[in-house]
Amino acid sequence: MPTGKICADFGGVKRDGTPCTRGAGWGRKGIDTGPCKNHSSDEAEKQNAIKAAFLEKIQDPLMSKETAAVHVGSSVTAIWRMRQTDPEFDAEITRIHQANDPLRLEAVEDSLFARIVTGGASGTETIFWLMNRAPDRWQDKRFIQHTVEGNPREALAKLLNMKPEDLPE
Repeated sequence: MPTGKICADFGGVKRDGTPCTRGAGWGRKGIDTGPCKNHSSDEAEKQNAIKAAFLEKIQDPLMSKETAAVHVGSSVTAIWRMRQTDPEFDAEITRIHQANDPLRLEAVEDSLFARIVTGGASGTETIFWLMNRAPDRWQDKRFIQHTVEGNPREALAKLLNMKPEDLPE
C-alpha cells in the first residue's frame, strides 16, 4: 500500500539540488517506503562498485572507455553521468587517461609501422607517417630560394632562355 510519501521525504535529492518527487521506494520491488531506487544506499553502493571496477579496467592503456563500461555492466552514458556528479571520479579518469596516452600513442605507432612494413597500410597512412617522421625529405611543398645578382629581368630571361625584350611587361 503506497504511503503517500515521496523520495525527498527520505533524503532523495536530484542532481540539480531540488528534492526528488518520485514516490517513496519507486523502482524498488516490493518497497514503498524510503528513497527511490536512484537515491537508495543500495544504488549508491552499486554505483561505487561500478566506478571502482571501471577505474580498474581503464588502467589497461589499450582498453577504451566504451569497452570498460561494457565489462563492468554499464554504459558510456551512465559513466558520463557519474563523472558529471562525482568530480573525484572524473579527475581519476582524467589522470589515468593522461598517464596512458603515451602508451596508447606508442601502440598506435607500432601498429601503423607494422602495417606499413608488411604492405597493409594505405598510401595515405604511409605518406603521413613519412611526412611526420622525415619532414626534411617528405613534404608537400619544396621551398627553393634563388638569389639574383644584377638586373632581375635579365636574370629571369636568362633562366627561361629568352631575350629580356621578349618577356611580357
